[in-house]
Amino acid sequence: MGKKVIAVDLNPLSRTASAAQITIVDNVVRAIPHMISEAKRLKDTDRGVLSQILQQFSNQQNLSQSLQIIRGGSNGRSTEKQ
Repeated sequence: MGKKVIAVDLNPLSRTASAAQITIVDNVVRAIPHMISEAKRLKDTDRGVLSQILQQFSNQQNLSQSLQIIRGGSNGRSTEKQ
């Protein structure tokens, strides 16, 4: 398994977010505890399963979905005040 670049960035349109293999669109203070908890949850998972998760992940799709959420799209929440 090769190394992957994971970026934590508030801006899904940034060069860092685009260049990374995995981008977490969030504040680093919120993201790190979640990353630690996910690492602990997945620590005993079979390497083949972990490889499959990585192969199926699309950072481009992730960034597009993040933009939709920020714009008040797909998850039903709106960032605009009514």
